Amino acid sequence: MGCGSEASKTREIPIGAKTEGAGGKEKSSATIENPTSTAVIESKPDEISVVTRNEKGEPSKVSTRFDVKDLGIPLYPGSVKTAASPDDLSLETASTTTYLVTRFTDDSPERVVEFFAKHLKDAEPYTFENIATIRGKTKDGDSASVTATKEKESKRTRIAISLERLNR
Repeated sequence: MGCGSEASKTREIPIGAKTEGAGGKEKSSATIENPTSTAVIESKPDEISVVTRNEKGEPSKVSTRFDVKDLGIPLYPGSVKTAASPDDLSLETASTTTYLVTRFTDDSPERVVEFFAKHLKDAEPYTFENIATIRGKTKDGDSASVTATKEKESKRTRIAISLERLNR
């Protein structure tokens, strides 16, 4: 069942419409088009990506595959990715790439922010109740924001890292 209407002339192809490969290495893709934009969704064993193009043909890509070592700042020591963690994401446009990473620790939000203050220039930390956040620049000049939130139920601290890099 499609979500488009005759009036919008949106064409939908269900995910899985095209499948290539075998033996656990399958790739599925779908293309969604309308008069002003196109989206291609691909699912591979190690990545899900969505590439869109606006009416000018300019692409943007959201992907679950990138190396967190490329962030330019370290992950918090001992922090872990759990089943409750969302996928790490990158969003690439013509001018910027934004990375979103989530990890968990048993340490306090304040301690997490103290760690990142050592790795960010022009750091601006803030603390309010069970949340601590810091903004600053990496050694490469990328804008970074880290928010550490003490979760009520699990008593763990969720670390959310957002980094924006100008595409050079």
